[in-house]
Amino acid sequence: MSVELLQRVVDETTQIVDNVKEDQLGNSTPCTEWTVRDIVNHITGGATMFAISAEQGKVPDEQIGQLMGGDNLAQFHQWRDWRRIARQVPIAVIARPGYERSARASPAMSWLRRSVRPAGQAKNWTRWRLPALVLLRFRPDPTSATSLRAADPAWHRQFLPSPKSQRADPSP
Repeated sequence: MSVELLQRVVDETTQIVDNVKEDQLGNSTPCTEWTVRDIVNHITGGATMFAISAEQGKVPDEQIGQLMGGDNLAQFHQWRDWRRIARQVPIAVIARPGYERSARASPAMSWLRRSVRPAGQAKNWTRWRLPALVLLRFRPDPTSATSLRAADPAWHRQFLPSPKSQRADPSP
């Protein structure tokens, strides 16, 4: 994939996400099990790992793990090979307002219930025996991601390689 194509994809995705209004997040979509919020979360959720990979060439082993919101845990059982994923990486679930009940009642949580670790041990979560799951709670940040992107529409450019690093290496 060229940098230009990647830039176009990021720009178009940003434009679409920025135009989603707060009151539209609960709307249904052609993906019958997913709301607009679910799709936006899915699209934007991998940005951190992608940025680390782009910057460092790969994601360091100690940072690999499945980080998901409670909304994703509620539908995790619908993912292809979700049990295999749970056996391969530790899972940290961040509580999301409005999803706690469905996350805790989900088939995946029923399967993983014996693998839940105390949040106080989360510092070493990537070294746990698998399957392993930790439920994390944070005070929700009232800052709107949409307003942050609007304040700095070119935020994603910091993750693109510099023009200098795109030149061919003249050394033998």
